Amino acid sequence: MSRADKISLVGAKLYLPREWTKDKNRCEKAGIPKEERKYRTKPELGLEIIKELEGAIEYDWVGGDSIYGNSPELRQSLRELRKAYVMDVGEELQVCLDKPQPYVPKSSGRGRARSRLVIAEEKISLKKLIGEIEAREWKTIEYRQGTKGKLVREAVMKKVWIWKKGTAEIEEAELLISRKIDQTEVKYSLCHEPKGELSVETALFRQMQRYWIERGFQEIKEQIGLHQYQVRGWKAWQHHIALTMMALHFILETQIENAENLPLMSCGDVKLMLGNILKNKLDEPEILMQTIHQRHKVRRDDILRRRHFLI
Repeated sequence: MSRADKISLVGAKLYLPREWTKDKNRCEKAGIPKEERKYRTKPELGLEIIKELEGAIEYDWVGGDSIYGNSPELRQSLRELRKAYVMDVGEELQVCLDKPQPYVPKSSGRGRARSRLVIAEEKISLKKLIGEIEAREWKTIEYRQGTKGKLVREAVMKKVWIWKKGTAEIEEAELLISRKIDQTEVKYSLCHEPKGELSVETALFRQMQRYWIERGFQEIKEQIGLHQYQVRGWKAWQHHIALTMMALHFILETQIENAENLPLMSCGDVKLMLGNILKNKLDEPEILMQTIHQRHKVRRDDILRRRHFLI
């Protein structure tokens, strides 16, 4: 995607904390299916969505904030699925700049023989690593045209290895570090491209696309009401999200259809246009009466359901 007003949702999963999945009565009351009561982390849920969408949509890479990027299990699964990714990680992550060679240290001759693997290569946190990068290594890159001109960042790519302590497991990845020209707003991302070499320009472009995701969700919440639900049941939440996604797909189709004449059409523009169309239709007495009768029928049905529930 290239703009926040051309974003849509293709899948969703409800995150259930451990206190929910461990409480059988709570789950029963909320109508949560038994197969959904197993605790899963957000990265695990994200991977489920990716697998469910396999073959349904096409995309170039997977992006995610540090909640997802900090998950070695998710990164490994994406590599096994041969999916490209650029995912943010925290500055506390420790990496090796040389490929680790795990080994079992020699026993001192006293006590039990040592079996836990160690490495001789130095591990360094990303926060410390950025201070050791020389000025000549940074590359100034224009990654997007903004409303006030070109948007530029400094970026550097380095091959790193992540060693799982005490094991022979080693992850090889490309590390992208970018920052504003004034050396603020530093971003760290681990990158993978199964189709070939990944340039720093492409990696930076992908890293900065998360801006549109955040902007898009902000607009979806403000204009469509993605988060404005007051439900206590599993089905009710699923219904709300499904209806929201349907509304977003309608808006996306409208934006695509009008892209030539109105390239900057936003969610708010589509709502305004639709509201005027509906208003004009309601100016016709027959349609107005049909609409009122339908509203009354919905209210009567709702009252009857509530009475049945109270009985």
